Amino acid sequence: PEIALTFDDGPTETTPTILTYLESAHIPATFFVEGRYVLAHPDLIRREWNDGDAIGGHSWDHPNLSTVPVSTLPHQVGDPITALHQVLGPDACLWFWRPPFGGYNKDVLNEALKEGLTTITWDCFGYDSRTFPAQVIIDTISQCIHPGGVILMHDAPYNHGETAKALPAIVQLIAAQGLKLVTVPQLLADSGYSTVSVVPTPVQSVVPTTISTVGPTPTATPAPRTTATPTPIPAKTPASRRGNGLPPALQPH
Repeated sequence: PEIALTFDDGPTETTPTILTYLESAHIPATFFVEGRYVLAHPDLIRREWNDGDAIGGHSWDHPNLSTVPVSTLPHQVGDPITALHQVLGPDACLWFWRPPFGGYNKDVLNEALKEGLTTITWDCFGYDSRTFPAQVIIDTISQCIHPGGVILMHDAPYNHGETAKALPAIVQLIAAQGLKLVTVPQLLADSGYSTVSVVPTPVQSVVPTTISTVGPTPTATPAPRTTATPTPIPAKTPASRRGNGLPPALQPH
């Protein structure tokens, strides 16, 4: 009886409002972060981690990775993890990621495997990557809440004030169905997946160094990530439910 709230595309200036609500309500969440924002907002990354939230990669700058040259995949998939290690420290257990738009192919999954990353998607999307009002987001998510669900929302740089407004009502709807909000690692662990690392280790201030934001080759070697079996885990419902069957122009960001 568990469900996971996830937020893509941050951390940005919209993240603190969402974090403040999650903290006040004592709700854990999972953040899939873009590499270009990790070093720009290291304090927000540490705040998420020290709150007990889970953090995964979400590419460097959000292309559809199923359409980019294969030579760029090490940068897009691996460098965000390198940046996270620079902020959180080399021992931080960072073992999962989410491809932007849910766009992946064999090359993308193979690159994730090389990086020791498990691929996580979703099966409930709130349409908050568009300029829909809070009530639309609430109504949409209310139709796909279910045990074991992974809800996709955003704390992206564009206006997500409506996402923050919708959160309390969404949490109430989840509670009304008798479901407990957990992180994605906790959801997987409680669903029977083995070798899942669940609890983040609090970190103190770590001075980040700079890595290149261009080119396919990481400038630092990520610390080994040995606590998870890097097997792609798709959404538990049919792929057609991802994005609720919207055309490509309206698929989630």
